[in-house]
Amino acid sequence: MKITKVLCSVLAALTLVSASFISASAADENSKADIKKATVAPVIDGKIDKIWSHAPEIKPTQSGDNPTEGLKDKSYFKMLWDDKGFYVLAYVADTTVNPDVAGDAWKHVANGLELYVSEADAKEWDPAKAYKANGAGGTGDYIVRLASDGNGIITSDLLPADKVSFKTVVNKGKDYIVEVFIPWNKTDAKHEVGSKMGITFKIRDDTTGNGEENGWAMWDTLPDGNGQHRYWDMTYCIPTVTLVAGPEITPEPPATADTLSIVLVVAAASAAAVFAASKKRR
Repeated sequence: MKITKVLCSVLAALTLVSASFISASAADENSKADIKKATVAPVIDGKIDKIWSHAPEIKPTQSGDNPTEGLKDKSYFKMLWDDKGFYVLAYVADTTVNPDVAGDAWKHVANGLELYVSEADAKEWDPAKAYKANGAGGTGDYIVRLASDGNGIITSDLLPADKVSFKTVVNKGKDYIVEVFIPWNKTDAKHEVGSKMGITFKIRDDTTGNGEENGWAMWDTLPDGNGQHRYWDMTYCIPTVTLVAGPEITPEPPATADTLSIVLVVAAASAAAVFAASKKRR
């Protein structure tokens, strides 16, 4: 009987370990992404330029509270980088975009996009140092919050808001798009093919119009040593992405002399036909 109890206890422990391992493995898979270089820089105008078609979609993997229906399943993020900085495109399937309500600065943006960034992928455990100059990432670690109506931007102290370029376009009752460019803030870090950085994306959702976040959806976060996902106060919990080479885009060839000749001949023939027809009508 005692042996049976011991065996049951061992099996239960192994099951827990196995489940934890599987869960951790799944989280690791969700938290991986290759970010392509922007061989052509997208225009920050809230429109989806052709270059964005080369960036893979990063789907939200988590949601909570009471988000708008479809917020997690239909929304997506995309990201590109170049020597100057990085670009983020967020398509947000939010049918209840309520106007932001003035108040506490960090609560003011109730609908919008949040970015948690560690340019050098510094895994800072200490909440007293994360996203601060004395942390492992220094000036390369910061938080950005962008309002869906395009009228608000809030950044943590290490990233001046006037450095950020962004544009939002709201299709009322349907969705909105946020497009943003952030220049590299940590000048002593390498930003090249093969470099790593930490980032995650979060959508804030005010479903009731009370000026507060009532729901959310976001890409992956990682657990700390206690199993908590405190991405907001430790960069250890934000995923790592890899900067990779971008697509080779072949520019359209200029018109050659032969092409121009054909165009001119066709134009001349068309003009002659029109002239002949007009003479007949007379």
